[in-house]
Amino acid sequence: MKYTIDRTTRDSIPAYDKVKDYLTAVGRAFKKVNKAEEGNYLRLLANTQYDGVSEVREHILKMTSYHKKLKDMDVNLPNDYLVFQILESLPPQFGNLRSQYNT
Repeated sequence: MKYTIDRTTRDSIPAYDKVKDYLTAVGRAFKKVNKAEEGNYLRLLANTQYDGVSEVREHILKMTSYHKKLKDMDVNLPNDYLVFQILESLPPQFGNLRSQYNT
């Protein structure tokens, strides 16, 4: 199997006796990390504001999906940060919700 892989790629991975170990090493060596995509979702999570048109539930789900995508990219933000960002993204008319959550 490893002879079907490009030689430069093959030479950059240590030799293993088991195929599973070799494939794990290949996966680690070529794990896709897209910093631009991470930055985009961090910006969306930090800057998204409730538009007042859609339902609040949809807004919360949208922000939760940004948080989930960041977790999938190994950007571990605490759930408390997500709650903080969601509450901060709501307009002043939701002040009652903020104060109830904080008590």
